[in-house]
Amino acid sequence: MKNIMIILIAFLSFVCCKDTEKIFYTAKFKNVNAGSAVLETTNNLNDELIEIYFSLKTRKVIDVFYKLRDRISAQIYSNDYSLKTIKKT
Repeated sequence: MKNIMIILIAFLSFVCCKDTEKIFYTAKFKNVNAGSAVLETTNNLNDELIEIYFSLKTRKVIDVFYKLRDRISAQIYSNDYSLKTIKKT
C-alpha cells in the first residue's frame, strides 16, 4: 500500500507541476541603482510551450528623468525553440 501511494504521488507531481525559474537583476547606470528586472521562465511538463516573462521597472528617483515599466511575455516551442507569440504590455 505504501508503494502505491508513493507511485501515485510521483505520477501526480509529473502530471500537474510546472518547472519555473526566476532570475532577478539590478539595473545600474553609472554606478547608480536605476531599477530592477526579473526574467522568469515557465515550462509546463505536459505542454510543448515554454513561456518567458521579462519585466523592468525603474526606481522612483529615476522616474523623474525616464520612466520605464515594461513587461514582455513570449511563448516558444520546446522542441525547436521557435517563437510562437510575443507581447509587450
